[in-house]
Amino acid sequence: MKNGPWIIKERKIINKNPWSEMIVDNVIRPDGKEGEYAFIKVPDGVTILPLDDDGNVYLGREFFYPLETYLINTPTGARNKGEDALTAAKRELLEEQGIEAEEWINLGKYQHFSAMTKCQNTLFLARKLTFKKHHRESVETIESLKMTFEEAIEKVEKGEIIDGESIAVILKTKLYLDKNK
Repeated sequence: MKNGPWIIKERKIINKNPWSEMIVDNVIRPDGKEGEYAFIKVPDGVTILPLDDDGNVYLGREFFYPLETYLINTPTGARNKGEDALTAAKRELLEEQGIEAEEWINLGKYQHFSAMTKCQNTLFLARKLTFKKHHRESVETIESLKMTFEEAIEKVEKGEIIDGESIAVILKTKLYLDKNK
C-alpha cells in the first residue's frame, strides 16, 4: 500500500481506546530504506472562540495530563462519530462553558502536530452569545476565564497561551475581524 512516496508493508494498531489509536507502520521510506513510522490517530474535533458584543472572550484554565500542567485554552473537543463540525462546536461550547451562540463563523481547519498525529480541528468564531449552565464531562475540571479579546491576543504574544488550537483560533479571529471591520 502506498502513502505518498512511502510504501506501507504492514500496519499495526498498538493501542486503541475511545480517544485515540497508536499506529506503527513498517515502511519503505522515500529514500528506499526500511523503517517504522509511528503516529497517533485522534477523532477530528472543533475549537471555538466565543466573543461577546462587548469584546470579551470566554476561555478556560484546564489541567492537561500529558503536559503535567494547567493551560489556558479555548473550548475544544472531539466530534462524535457521524457528527458534523458545527453540531459538535455547538455541543462543546454549551458543555464546556454553558454558552449558546446565534452566529457561527467557520474560520477553517487546524492540523495538530502534523508529523506525529492525524487529527484536524475546525475553528469557529461564535458570536451573539447566550449564557446558560455548563454540562462538563466528569473528567473536565475547567476554570472559566473571561477577558477582553485584546488580553487574549496579548497572552498569545507573551506565551501565556501556548495551546496550538487556541492560538490558531485567536489569531484567525483577529485576521477575520481586521478584514471585516
